[in-house]
Amino acid sequence: MRTLLSAVAVFTLATSVFAVTGCAADTTGEEDESVSDVVDAEDNAGTSEEALTSTAKTFVGTWTEGTARGTDYNMYYSKLVFEANGRYTGEIADPRIRCVRAPCVLKDSGTWNGYNYRGELRMRLTSPRYGRKIYQAGIAKSLPEQLTLSRNGTTVTLKKDRVLGCMVVRCSPTTHCEDNNGTTAGVCVPNNTCANVRCAAGTYCEDGGGTQPPACIPNAGCALLDCAPGFVCEETNGRGACIPAPACRKTGCSSHICADRDMMTTCEFRPEYACYAAATCERGADGTCGFRKTAALTSCLANPGGN
Repeated sequence: MRTLLSAVAVFTLATSVFAVTGCAADTTGEEDESVSDVVDAEDNAGTSEEALTSTAKTFVGTWTEGTARGTDYNMYYSKLVFEANGRYTGEIADPRIRCVRAPCVLKDSGTWNGYNYRGELRMRLTSPRYGRKIYQAGIAKSLPEQLTLSRNGTTVTLKKDRVLGCMVVRCSPTTHCEDNNGTTAGVCVPNNTCANVRCAAGTYCEDGGGTQPPACIPNAGCALLDCAPGFVCEETNGRGACIPAPACRKTGCSSHICADRDMMTTCEFRPEYACYAAATCERGADGTCGFRKTAALTSCLANPGGN
């Protein structure tokens, strides 16, 4: 096992011989290894680069202090940052690098994902520099956690930074926490609110409770909103919202109407109104209020007064 940065320091001493002014990797005689057909077949539909698998989420975070052994120097990662959005960045301390000032590293970035294959952890890294490579992976739940990536006889081990993200940071009511998808320490920043935003007519401001930049979006009135049964649309300033429907109740001068709001009617007596005294007022399957149609109610209405 060799420590990456110490290896870099040794090669830094060679700058007086090579007289270089920047960083360069000596790749003479080396071919970039491609993923074999066997390993390629392991890449299944559950390892989309657009959405992390549940397995991949265990890798999210910043991994540093990389040490490596083997001949694939493109794997000599001294640092890897796996973001929750499926992107990664890395620093490679290739011992063949010659440069003026240490530490000398190559920058790498791209997309990543992780998954299980026949009970083993796999990780896929895809970058413009190195193409797509699939690694056998392992995480040791020690403190700090250790990540091991292996491929074609080369292994790199990194330690996870203990980042205090937004899961443990408490902010004041006027601020919210940001931690770059859990990869950096959480910090409290002022809320972005709609308090000072004026939107044009027909639009309203939305700021996600202060966690998103304020934006003016078109109103969605009740005419465009289809509420589920048991809910009704309530519109405020042109913006509709589905709220639980109020209870149905008997209303009208003679309590002969079933509705979820008070209804004004003329006060007159009709024999059939007496039929509703014992009837049940409720909301039907279609969401509207009405009297339950029972045999007793139907009979009463057919012969009001019993004559």
